[in-house]
Amino acid sequence: MRKWFQVAFAINIFLNLTNLFAFMPAWLGLSLQVIGGLMFLVNLAYLFSERALVVSLMRNQLTWGLLVLFFIWPVIGAIYPILNGYSLTREVILQAFYFTIILGVAVYVLRVSYARARLLIYICFGVTIFGLFAQVFLPSLFYSVAVLVKGSGEVFSYGRAAGFYVNPNVAGRFVILMYLVLVLSPKKLGAFEISALTAVSFAGVLLTASRSSLLIALIAFVYVVGHQLAIPYVRGRLSFNPGRIFLGSFGVAVVIILTVITLPIASKYVLENTDVGMKKDASQRFEIFANGFSGFVERVEEEALLRWYTVEPYVDGFKESWLFGRGLAGYRIYMQENNLALTPHNTIFAMWMNYGVFYVLFGVTFTLMLALGPRMRVVENHLKMIFSPIVLIVLIGIMFTYDALLAQRGLYMLIGIFLALYCAPKGWFKFDEYMSEQSVFRKSRRRGRRS
Repeated sequence: MRKWFQVAFAINIFLNLTNLFAFMPAWLGLSLQVIGGLMFLVNLAYLFSERALVVSLMRNQLTWGLLVLFFIWPVIGAIYPILNGYSLTREVILQAFYFTIILGVAVYVLRVSYARARLLIYICFGVTIFGLFAQVFLPSLFYSVAVLVKGSGEVFSYGRAAGFYVNPNVAGRFVILMYLVLVLSPKKLGAFEISALTAVSFAGVLLTASRSSLLIALIAFVYVVGHQLAIPYVRGRLSFNPGRIFLGSFGVAVVIILTVITLPIASKYVLENTDVGMKKDASQRFEIFANGFSGFVERVEEEALLRWYTVEPYVDGFKESWLFGRGLAGYRIYMQENNLALTPHNTIFAMWMNYGVFYVLFGVTFTLMLALGPRMRVVENHLKMIFSPIVLIVLIGIMFTYDALLAQRGLYMLIGIFLALYCAPKGWFKFDEYMSEQSVFRKSRRRGRRS
């Protein structure tokens, strides 16, 4: 029975990471609320079937820190009378759903190994990349699926690719987060796999025409390529030598030069050979990439100024509640109360406005303690990359340029994986290394210490 719950949870992960659950009401004839409720029940059933591992996770301070971030402060904030008139039930249920996803991912990784869990992530990544390409180059195929969703005709419109995601920015961030997950492996990745992942991820982010995503992705690509070439792990230890430093610098230079060369060419090809140019907003964004590096920088500077104008309408509400916040979903309620067209487009500002300065300080302190703690070094040695700097840079980049970090399903996968690795006993790492060396289609006879 536990095996069936495991399979059902893996399907849940697939539907969430690819966003395909949005199509299920049309396929099954059920409402999205019912679909979400069924998925929540699957999460709970899986956690109950693996209650021994759940108990072991609950003994770790990291799990309780996540509980504080998800529930304690938001619930305290939700009792403020100022929030009457907005359905907070949905917000609490969503946070509970995502927390069960995090716990479930951690249990799944501990049970099947991270090496095997990466296969599921590869599948989700591949489906999303296919959706990105299909929306631009095979629109009839993509929209024949998209229009199955009630009311999706206007949502999935010609223009910036989002794949199976509605928002192109969310799609771009998803590709970046999944790229980081996939380049972390207990088995050393070859140059071909890293190059292929980087090229495919670059193409996927480019098709979203998300300028901030492209900048964040480029930083991630440069770090990963430079790290793998300049200071790789050799026999479990970092290797430093002048030749490697030169090779890493050369690799970074190649990535930057190829980006500068291919960005305008690829953008012009999309504009001239696809239906993207039919929509003004999409064509303007791709034209930014097509105008070369100087034109791109100039438009990014203009965009940074425009971003301030999305934050400015919220400043008065922020001044009134910066200490304790306005409560759960406070900035969205403020948006409704003042008939604002756009959200702040800044996760840190939005969280601060919701929960106050103490929540933000707790989150920052909690994150830094994890990143600088000795356990992080153990996990980084296992995954053969000093990944904490680039993960923090990517998350900060996303938080400063978009306010939907907490709705990023890729983030929950990332947190669940780190939770598993932080809480795993030493024997589990040997099991994970063993599983990484095995063929995907071959059952392992060795159980290992999984809990």
